[in-house]
Amino acid sequence: VYPLKFKDTTFVVDAFNYGKIENITAYFLSHFHSDHYGGITSKFNYGPIYCSKITSNLLIELLKVEEQYVHPLELNKEYIINGVKVTLIDANHCPGAVLFLFSAPIGNNKYFNALHTGDFRASIDQLMNPAIQGLKNSFMDILYLDTTYLEPEHLFPSQDVVIKSVLDVLENIIIKGRTVKEYNNIEKDKKLKNEYHGVLVLVGTYLIGKEKVFIGIAKFLKSKIFVTNRKKKILECLNDENISVLITSNPDESCVHIVNMGQLSIENVNNYYNNYKHKYDMVIAFRPTGWVFKPKKGNKNQLAPNNQQILENFNNLKLKPTYYNRNVSIWGIPYSEHSSFVELENFVRVLSSIAPIRDIQPTVNVGNFYGQNEKSRKYWYWFNTWRQNPLMI
Repeated sequence: VYPLKFKDTTFVVDAFNYGKIENITAYFLSHFHSDHYGGITSKFNYGPIYCSKITSNLLIELLKVEEQYVHPLELNKEYIINGVKVTLIDANHCPGAVLFLFSAPIGNNKYFNALHTGDFRASIDQLMNPAIQGLKNSFMDILYLDTTYLEPEHLFPSQDVVIKSVLDVLENIIIKGRTVKEYNNIEKDKKLKNEYHGVLVLVGTYLIGKEKVFIGIAKFLKSKIFVTNRKKKILECLNDENISVLITSNPDESCVHIVNMGQLSIENVNNYYNNYKHKYDMVIAFRPTGWVFKPKKGNKNQLAPNNQQILENFNNLKLKPTYYNRNVSIWGIPYSEHSSFVELENFVRVLSSIAPIRDIQPTVNVGNFYGQNEKSRKYWYWFNTWRQNPLMI
């Protein structure tokens, strides 16, 4: 539980696994992923849940929470809740995900400021948000930080670069008729190009998230997007016209199929091909996750990675399949909706230049921060170094 206690008011963020918490006046939900909304059922009646409009749609539609307990808030608008200023900022994570900025009055026209990132991919837009910029000449008293990827090896390119690399695979195989081996320079290009009579593309997703990947693929291939009826219901909650015009429940109308991430095993993808081989010569499956990118190793003793080397790796990103045969290929793509190590560092340092950060608390893998070991000391050293070395933009 990460309670934000301001005098007579107590808020909690993403703390639904604990049931009804004594003296809590408001429950905040950063986004609709199960490790954050876990504990919410249709019987929830502990108090108001504050969240974004998209998240509220999902709570009501999928979890059947009574509307009287769901309080959607607009982004970039200041609200006063139990005397505390609250602003929601786009988290650049999944649809509806937000950062919560809380400012509680502490007297003499001063405020106790807290920022809870939920899960987020740090961006300059968040730091340039008027609510964050409005903190100049004050302090960020506590930053609750998404520490999913708090290790130097956790690095990945921008989402745009990754999507471009995915489209490069599709262009070379589908349009230029190259084989997977030719694309990865395992064998020389043949003079006679392959003519594929149909290629089916699978894209792995979670409950929500990865939408930019399958939208980019569908537009490139000028295809609709096949989804199950349950997934269609979820996507309709997003109120995104870019998605709603593309989705279909008829698999024959689309060469882009959305599947659960767990369906992208070698066996499952080969079975998927066998079910559709009467129509398609090939299945290309993409698994988007930040865990797949492995930059070239530098000096093991370096505290921080070699940024120049990382930049070169990113600019020359070329995907490689994790599995392939004549008719099926599976590609892990380094598409992350969390912040990389370098992005976390830059976010903290720039935020410190706007409002000096007095305290940082982790929200992921929290136990790793409180052991009497080198790893724990390393994490706190990074936090303290970052916040004490502001970066101006």
